[in-house]
Order: sequence, then C-alpha cells, then structure tokens
Amino acid sequence: MFGRDHDINSAVNALLLTPESYDYSLQDSAARISILGPGGIGKTTLALSIMHHELVCSKFDEERVFISCEAAATVDLLLAELAVSLRIATEKVEDDLLQVIINRLKKKPTLLVLDNFETIWDAPLNRTDVESVLSEITSIASLALILTMRGSQRPAGMRWSNVISPLQPVDLESARSIFRSIAHEVDEHATFLIQAVDRVPLAVTLIANLASVQGETTEALWTRWKAENISMVQNGQDRLSSMETSVRLSLSSPRMQRDPDALPFLSVLALLPDGMSPTTLRSCEAGLPTVTSTKKAISTLRQNALVYDDADGILRVLSPIRLFVQAHYPPSHEARHFLYDNFIHLALQGSWYHDGAIRSQMGREAANINAILVDTLSKSANKPLEEIIEATLNFCRYTYASGVGSSNILAVAVERLQALDTLGPSSKAPSEDQDRRRGFRRLQLFQMKPGKGRTMAAIDVVAPNADPMLKLRADCLGTWGQMLCRQSQFGLAEEKFNLAKDLHSMIGDVVGQAYDTLNLGILYSREMLKYDEALLAFQDAIRLHEAVGDLKGKGYDLLGAGYVHQARLKFDEAQDTFSSAAALFLEMKDDSGRTSALIGLAATMQSLYRYSEAERLYSEALKISTSLGDIVSEAEIQAGLSVAFLLRSQFDNAQAAIERAISLRSPSPEAGLLHILGRVYVAKANYDQAHAILTHTLSLREDAGDHLGQADDLYYLACIAFYRGNVFATRELIDRAVEKLESAPNLLSDADLIVLNAMVWIRYCDLDAAKYGLISALEIYTQACCALGQAACLYHLGVFHLRNAANETALENFTAALHLHTRAGNLQGQADDKNKIGETLLRQGFLQEGLSIIFEAYALHIQIEDLSGQGDDLYILSTIFLAQGRLGDSENAIRNAMELHKQSESKYGEGRDLATLSDIFLHKNQNLDTVDLDEGENASVVLKQAMDMFSLVNAVAEYFHCQRLLCRMEGKNPGDSVPYTPKNLLYWDEDDVLYPLPRPKSQK
Repeated sequence: MFGRDHDINSAVNALLLTPESYDYSLQDSAARISILGPGGIGKTTLALSIMHHELVCSKFDEERVFISCEAAATVDLLLAELAVSLRIATEKVEDDLLQVIINRLKKKPTLLVLDNFETIWDAPLNRTDVESVLSEITSIASLALILTMRGSQRPAGMRWSNVISPLQPVDLESARSIFRSIAHEVDEHATFLIQAVDRVPLAVTLIANLASVQGETTEALWTRWKAENISMVQNGQDRLSSMETSVRLSLSSPRMQRDPDALPFLSVLALLPDGMSPTTLRSCEAGLPTVTSTKKAISTLRQNALVYDDADGILRVLSPIRLFVQAHYPPSHEARHFLYDNFIHLALQGSWYHDGAIRSQMGREAANINAILVDTLSKSANKPLEEIIEATLNFCRYTYASGVGSSNILAVAVERLQALDTLGPSSKAPSEDQDRRRGFRRLQLFQMKPGKGRTMAAIDVVAPNADPMLKLRADCLGTWGQMLCRQSQFGLAEEKFNLAKDLHSMIGDVVGQAYDTLNLGILYSREMLKYDEALLAFQDAIRLHEAVGDLKGKGYDLLGAGYVHQARLKFDEAQDTFSSAAALFLEMKDDSGRTSALIGLAATMQSLYRYSEAERLYSEALKISTSLGDIVSEAEIQAGLSVAFLLRSQFDNAQAAIERAISLRSPSPEAGLLHILGRVYVAKANYDQAHAILTHTLSLREDAGDHLGQADDLYYLACIAFYRGNVFATRELIDRAVEKLESAPNLLSDADLIVLNAMVWIRYCDLDAAKYGLISALEIYTQACCALGQAACLYHLGVFHLRNAANETALENFTAALHLHTRAGNLQGQADDKNKIGETLLRQGFLQEGLSIIFEAYALHIQIEDLSGQGDDLYILSTIFLAQGRLGDSENAIRNAMELHKQSESKYGEGRDLATLSDIFLHKNQNLDTVDLDEGENASVVLKQAMDMFSLVNAVAEYFHCQRLLCRMEGKNPGDSVPYTPKNLLYWDEDDVLYPLPRPKSQK
C-alpha cells in the first residue's frame, strides 16, 4: 500500500499493546480503531493492510475476522454476516443471536474488522440500534476492532483509540506510485489527472485503469477531465464526493461509449448488493432485456475496472460505483422486471429447503433476494401484490430453516399491506388465477420440538370469503412471529402471533386463528413451566381446526401436544397422540406430516425400550422422507436410529447411522448430531475423538445459548475424565453441568449427574454420600420409567454394598440391574452386571458359579468390542484362578487384563491388575527364578506401581488397602508410619481415620 505507512504502523502498535491475558476490570486494553474518510480514500485497503500485517497475523493468528457491511442493511443482516464469518451454526440457535456472537468473541483475543459500516449506520432509523449492538460487542475486553466508515463522524457509545486521524488523500509521490503500478508509466498528463482528483486512491486507480486500456492516452483523458471536473467540487460534501467525477469519467470512456450494452448491464448489476452469481449471470445471458451481449458488456466493464470477480466467482461492483450508478443510471423498466421475475421465482422455492441445489443457490443469493423483494414491496411494481407476498413468505421459510436472515422484509410487507388497508377494501374481485395463487397458508416455521430442527409443512387450506389483503397481512404477522422466535425474541413473537390471531378473527378466518393458536402453543412448549398453557393452546387449535374440517391442521396440533407429553415423560399419552396424528396424515395423504408423526412415535417407542417397533417406524419414515427428498427429516431419522443402536450397544451401527445424518446436514451439521457421534466414541472408548467432538459441540452450544445441550456435553466430557482416571476434572465438569441445569432444569440430566457424582464418591470411599445420591437418582429414574437409569443406579448400589461386604444385598442389586438391562436390550449393561455378579460369587466362595458367569460376561464384552470390559472380566478370572491355586493361569490372565486396560486407558483397571499381580508374586514367595519377571519386578515393587495408579485416579480404599499390604510385607504396623507416600491422595490422622477430599459442591 502506498502512502499509509504511518497509519499502518500506528494501528499495528496499538493492536500489539493489547496484553495476551486481559484484566477484565480495566476494560481499556483492546484497541478500537476507526478509519474515517470520504469514499474511495483507501479505508478498506488500509484496514486490510493492517489486518494482514505480519505482526498482527502473529498475534491474532486465525482470530482475524473481516466483515463487509455492504449488504447488511439492517442490524439483523449484520448479525447474520457476523455469525457466518465466525462459523456459528445458525440453524439451531435458540437464544439471542447477538449474545451468541458475544459468547463466541469472548473465547479468544480477536481482531474484528467492520468495513463500509456507514451502510448500516447511515440510516437514521437504524442508528440507535446499531450503536447499541456495537457498544455490546466492544464491551468485550479481549476484542480489538477496526471500523471503516465514510464521513468524519464515528458511532457514539464507546471509547475510540485515537491512532488514525480521518484519512486525507495520499501525497503526490504515493499517488504516482499507485498510478504507475497499474498503467506502468506516469507522464505529465497523468500527473495532471492525479492532482485533479486530489490524489484520492480509488479515483487514481480508476483513472490509471482507463489509461492502461490499449488505445487510450493520458492526454485524451486529461482533455475529457477538464470538461467534467466541476461536478466534483460542487458535490464536495456528498458521500460520493471524491468518486463522482472518477466514475463519470469511467462511464464515459471510449470503450464504454462503443459498447451500448455495458451501462445498461451495470445498472442491473448495481441492484444486487451481493453481486451476480454464475446462475443469475446465465439467466441474463439468455435474455436480459435491452442488453444484446451480456458477455461483451462484462468484458468492457472489467477493462474499465468497474466490475470485478471475487474468490467465489461472483461478479461484483465496488460499493461507491454501485451507489453512484443506482442514483444516476437506474435500469430500464424491462430490465428491472426481468430481475424481479428471476429473484421472485427463486424466492418462491424457499419452501424446498430439502433440495440441496436450491438450498445452495438460496444461500448464495439471500441478500440479493431480500434486496429485490424489499424493492418490489417499496415500489409500485407491475406485479400482483399477492405473488410478491407469497414469494416473501416462501423466502422466509428458507431464512428460518437456514438460521440466516432478517425479519425486516416482513415488516415492509406488513407496512405495505397496512397502507392498502387505509384505502379501504378493493372493489376489484380477484381473478381465478389470483385465487389459485392465494391458496397458500402462512408457513408453519417454528420448531415443533425444542432443540430439534423440524419445521412444519404447508397445507392448502384457506378460509372462504376472507378479505385478501387483511388475510395476507395476518399471515405476514404470523410468519413474522415465527421469524422472531427463530431470533429468540419470544416476547415480540407472542405479540405478533396475537396480532395475527386478532386479524384472522376479525375477518372470520378460523383456519388462520387455528394456526396462530398452534404457534402460541409451540411457543409456550419451550418452557417447562408453560407446558399446561401449551396443551391448552393445542386443544384450542384442535377445536378450531375441527370446526372447519381441517384434519391436516389438527394433525399438527396433535404433533405439538405429543412432544409436550414426551417432554413430560408421559410416554403413553405421547404414543396415543402421535398415533392419532399419523392416522390423520395418512388419511389426508400428507406424507410430510406423517413423517413427522412417525418420527415422534418412534422416539416414544425408543423411550419405552420397544426397539423393534421404533426401528420399524423409523424405517417407514425413512422411506417417505427419502421419496420426498426431505434431508432434514432423513437426518433426524438417522440420528434416532443411531441412538437406538447405541442404547443396545451396537456401536458400529450407531456410528454409521450418525455419520450418515451428519453428511446429510453438511456442511453445517447441528450440534445435536455431533453430540451423538461424541457419545458413540465414548462408548467405543475412543476418548481422544470423543473429547474433540464434544468440546466442539459444547462451543457451538455456548454460542447458541443452549444450556441444556451444554449440560449434556459437559456430562459426557466428565465421563471421559472419569474413565481416564482424572477425578478432579470430573468434579469440575460435573459442577459446570449443574450450573447449566439451573437455567434449563431437566430431571433426567440431574439424575445422570448424581450417578456420576456417586461414582466419584465411591472412588473417594465416601460411601454414605454415594448411597444417598444413588437412592435419590433411583427415585427420579423410577418416576420417569427410565429402565437404563434404574439399572445404572442398582449396579452402583451393588458396588456400594460390595464395598461394605454386604454380598447378598449386592447380588440382589446386580441381578435386578441385569434384569433391567436385559429388558432394555443393553448388552453393555448386561456384560457389566454379569462381571459384578461373578465377582460377588467369588467373594461368597462360589468359584465355579463365578467362573461360569464371568465367561458369559467375557463373551458379551467381546461381542461389543469393549476392551476395558474384557480386561475387567480377565481380572476376575485371574482372581478365581488365584483362589484355586492356579498361579500360572492367574498370571497369564492378569497380564492380558493389564494390556487390555492399557489399550482402553483404564488406569483404575491397571491398578487392580498390578495389585493382583503383586498378590500372585507373593503367593509364589517372590521366586524370581521360576517366574518370567522384568528386573526389579517383585511383589512390593508391583504393589507400589498399583498404589501409584490408584493415587492417580483417587481410588482411596484401594490405595490404602495396598498400603496396608505393603506395610505387612515390610514387617511394619500400618499405623506406625506411612511406608510409601501417595502423590496426590489422602491421609490418615493419628486415630487411623481416613479423610477424603472435600465433596464437589453439586452434592453438598
């Protein structure tokens, strides 16, 4: 960059002064740099030069984010652009998107560059909201900001770093260097031109591009300039003041004059803030009115540096040029309506989100569609208003499903319809074709099940004799409410739903009232405390739908009620409700609705452990969704199947199903799908992969403000920490999960954490705390009819009783757990239960019976490829052999167990194996001549290794049991002294009492 070295150095130094670790009490650590000046002065180029400076790259690395605000006409669009650039998966963001963005930006020191910020800030109606959003973002102490704007006024409400004064034109030599880098030489006339444009970088660039065209001379350009330069002086305070003459000069160049198609095409391109995609370009090439040769026009514009292609192959115009052309060279009526037709046709396909090609095209063109629809709604376009509104509603279907978009278009639509209402009802009867086009209802976009991605399909029911314009207005209000729900603005959403309901009631549109009531019910169903209100709303909606014979609508009402019953763990009611909905959809031949009902019914069957029925229902739903091309439903079905496989310990099948679901939602699969994959990896003991995935999903859910999802991720991360023997990390993660559940109460999640906490207490040898937790969790699971939860509690209660030598009670608990695991079809649980039953029988002296059931457990653990479980079985087997005096068999078994526990990262298992190996050596009287041992490997050495392992995993009882054995080996009294000091464990007091570490706060 030429002529800005001082500014670059000043900005870089300010950014580097920001410390790596922020003192959040000071708030003044990060730089807030504004780059101000007129259009074309080089603000964007300067910002990019700073952003890509070597030292800045070294400091912020990948956390450098550039946002062009050119297409962000509203706060919502700005937030959407921020979300995309920050790689936030917006499809399932349930909380305020701004808060999600703030949460993401807080994670690491970040440099955020907001370019062309005047686009959104200049609108007087936007300014307060924009400054509020900017103030919230810049409240993050670790965020460095660079903001470029035309003009000399900066947004208020924040403290700016005064390191760059408003930009002035570059010095003459720098301007000559810019010109030379493009035109390759600078002569006298070039210097005249550079001085004439006041050395404004973009103006110099444009003129240099003109001079570089073959056949053009700087002398001819100077002659033309002398005839046009006065306009620049007259408009010196205008936002395009430093560009107008340059743009006029470019547009009047000989090449532009020789190509009559260039300017008409540029006028069309200027209407598209996100540029022209290859698809739209092909449409223009096929028949753009008033343009004979689109390809030639583009070639001319490129040679005059009026357009450029970005990295994605999108044809774009620099913003100052685009705005100038919009103001002075609007497209012809025919060309404008050609563009209207193209983008309205695309907007009408918004309801086909499941079609990958359409979804991809909509994603590329979203800002352009929004701009064109707003343009048509704001102008008296020669198009039926009903068609424009229909396109708007369908486009909103896409923006809702994708999670990216703004509700401003609905505000414009409602305002337009409200203006018509002041003129009184239309005296013109709608044509038959208009009636057909109006045969759409307000799209039911709001999520049926909190946390899931399902949307409701449209039906073709409309109340007779309804005033068309008032009905459209009510429909827009309802859809507006749905979009507000998507943006977590639930209070405003409820307001819009009620306004829509009032309007539908006023015009006697019972169908509209029914869907508004349904939307309100779904809104209430998001909160546990409003389940009763939700069910009442669904019942009211059913009554209204029945009154007009709308069976499809009734089916959707039943779906909403079914999900509430499911959330309340009332599975019988859920089953009946989903079954009724499925029957209605089948009768009405509504395949999309029937798919939704079958998925809900399958999930209910799964909760009741009726897996064969669940699989049958999922398979039936899968056939329908595949035939419809509904990838959202197909992904949800695959996820449901994955969970079913996981619960039955079919881990490979579970992994295949969830990976299929993730591929269907690529490139932005929702966090819930990734979470299931993380669970599969936990079950397969692939802890590194599981940790990476669950950490990622936790980050996504933090961005989305999903507290219950975060609690689930933290729970499984805690499980990984526990299985790896890091009890301290387990406690920390449990406490974090408990805190999340304070904002999103869930009884089953509470119970899961209580059980995991009890496992920690058993390790700590605080058996009373463990027992109390397990009994309370068992009560929750029993009330919820959760067989697997009950089985887990009974299993760990058995472990508790085994520790207390209550072998009979332990055996009863393990047997009861085995019964429940068998009923639920969970092979993992059955294998673990049998292992503990075998251990209990061993303690009772029933060696043969114990041997028999251990072999059953071993076979099951091999079947599900559970290496840790196999190691546990071989450990018990070795102990049985030891009790039988089969020392060689015992040693072989325990060495194999040790290898399996190492492979599965089970340090606790390794500790037990080492302790048993020490016992074997002791029984052999340390006869090293007859035993194949490594040097220094004997009973006491191996026992100390076991103690180290137990110390690492805080296995208190096991550690001190080994310590007592070690004292006896060395002929000492365990109470006299501690012969081997633990690394991080507990201690005995003078009265030989064990003191555990403090309890985690979640169980105090």
